Amino acid sequence: MELCYSSHSCNEFTFRIKRTNSTACMESEGAPNPSLDPELSKWIKENRGPDAFLVRTDGAERFATVSDSYEGNCSYAFDIRLKNPGIVYLQAWWTFSNYQAYSDTDDAWPEQHISLLDSPITLDICRSNCVPITPARPPPNATTISIPSTSDVDVPLSACSGSGPIRGSYLPAHPLDILYPPITLPQGRNYPIVGRYNFVPESCQWRHAGTRFSNRIEQCTEKKRKVLFVGDSHGRVAWDVMIHRLSGHQDILTLSLKAGSKNTTIGNTDFNFLWDPRGITLAKPAACEEMVGDADVVVVSVAAHLAASHQISTSQYTQTLQSIFSTLSSCPHPPDLSKRTLVYMTAPAAPPRTDEYVRKYADRRTNVRLQHWRDLGTDVALKAGWSVVDQFDLTLPHNLEPLHTDMAHYLSTDAMDPIVDEVIGKIGICDEEAA
Repeated sequence: MELCYSSHSCNEFTFRIKRTNSTACMESEGAPNPSLDPELSKWIKENRGPDAFLVRTDGAERFATVSDSYEGNCSYAFDIRLKNPGIVYLQAWWTFSNYQAYSDTDDAWPEQHISLLDSPITLDICRSNCVPITPARPPPNATTISIPSTSDVDVPLSACSGSGPIRGSYLPAHPLDILYPPITLPQGRNYPIVGRYNFVPESCQWRHAGTRFSNRIEQCTEKKRKVLFVGDSHGRVAWDVMIHRLSGHQDILTLSLKAGSKNTTIGNTDFNFLWDPRGITLAKPAACEEMVGDADVVVVSVAAHLAASHQISTSQYTQTLQSIFSTLSSCPHPPDLSKRTLVYMTAPAAPPRTDEYVRKYADRRTNVRLQHWRDLGTDVALKAGWSVVDQFDLTLPHNLEPLHTDMAHYLSTDAMDPIVDEVIGKIGICDEEAA
């Protein structure tokens, strides 16, 4: 392993991992093509290499990546630029070899190594005048007293908006939030899983009335609307947390009951969830009548189950999405609605499981594969005129935490709030506060 850092910026560095056994490297590079698509196999071999790793930081910023620049000869470079100054602790896990991190051709379970390469590396590479940020998350009705600004003009951040995913960073929770949490923090199996990091959007802030501690939450459901979620359990979890929040609860939801369908009404707004984890019904013309109906908003989450199966290739995945987006985009909308709001949720990162269940069903959800599918799905969705919530990007920094809960979902983790913040923002049911 090698680490090279920039002396001209703060917390910017390249972390390099390289095999030392050239014979083992040649054998791994010579593994069978990972895809039946020659172009995809070529891309994987030239750009990703036969091995895969999870690289994560803690401390000043929780960050994680599976994206390396392959340099050939089993050498992998991770170029990392954190947003927050301060001491960070770097860890790396070797997760896959022989292109198993991205294989569309092998029916077997892609065995995960989950080997920690070394103890955490402490990085103190910022100048002393670079002060880390610890964003506070004030409780409801809190009074804030601040020193008047010394600048001539205070420019408030704009509201987060747009159809593309909202990017940002997970910064450490304020010490007072840890000592005196504004809400009760559930813990998973004797392991802290929530309340340690807050997501801070990049160059914008959520101004809608649907944030957790908003005192205007009831405004989100004043108008008569119909909001429909269709898809898998990750969509169901987001639906449940959203309903919990819009119902006026500020605590953390800890249970999402499995159900084929769910529905409720809050204020004047109807909310429905329908189970179609692979989008089989969604891709059919009958979906307009059987599922969508007169819904004002449709949110779709289908990628996780498609990625789990070795029977679904990358090209089949994109074809499925194109069918779904084309079908739902052409569904007639109610006469009083000029345009239906359509939102696609990418699959979240997969916790690195090695238990009997994933072995039995040869679960093919690896984060290298899911990340590539995220990129493809986001491109297809945006071109089709849909908005996108990037669950993968929001959950990867926390993908070890579900190993201490249900081993699948991000309920009760620091990833859940930003997911629901963005879902509520994208579906547009809440009023925006003026800057």
